Amino acid sequence: MSALKKCFDTSKEEISKLTIKLNEVISDNNKQTELWNELTYKEDDHTKNLMSSIKTLQHELKTSQRCNNSKMNDIEKLLNTLPRMFTPLNQNESTRIPNPQVLDIENPQLKKKDFSTSFHNLEPLMGQALFKEVPKVKEWPHFSSEGESDHVEFIRGIEMIQEDFESPDRLVTARFNTLFTKSAHKWYIKLRQAHGHQS
Repeated sequence: MSALKKCFDTSKEEISKLTIKLNEVISDNNKQTELWNELTYKEDDHTKNLMSSIKTLQHELKTSQRCNNSKMNDIEKLLNTLPRMFTPLNQNESTRIPNPQVLDIENPQLKKKDFSTSFHNLEPLMGQALFKEVPKVKEWPHFSSEGESDHVEFIRGIEMIQEDFESPDRLVTARFNTLFTKSAHKWYIKLRQAHGHQS
């Protein structure tokens, strides 16, 4: 019986050691499960934050596009109110946009021109004097379509120049290629290519 008791005691010790090891494994497993749950929670939290940020950025982008579209529509309306002084490009012609006649006081054709018709029926000498005083293109307001009220300032500036110098619309339209910059210039070029000079 003592051999059986000895075997039983040895088995009991082995079972006790195995139980301790099993408890350690279970404890480690619980720690790993807790760590896994914590990581999963953090990942879910980061995913929610990321999705929220993406939605916010999408909303801001749509708002920005609406604002830019609004500016472009205002400029397009301004362009549509000006007289149609150009002819459209033919399909066979180059896509290069020909330069409109530069309104320059040194231009001999303009020297011969009756300025009373150009400058709203002013006396010819008065029209010539006002024409000489029109600011150079670099002093005119420019439109880039990037500022919040860039288009409003541009339109006001152009209207002021037209009022102050009794400038004809064709003087303004001839300078659009220079006055539009950055994204507004790209838009203007596309518009001209699509519709020719009548845009």
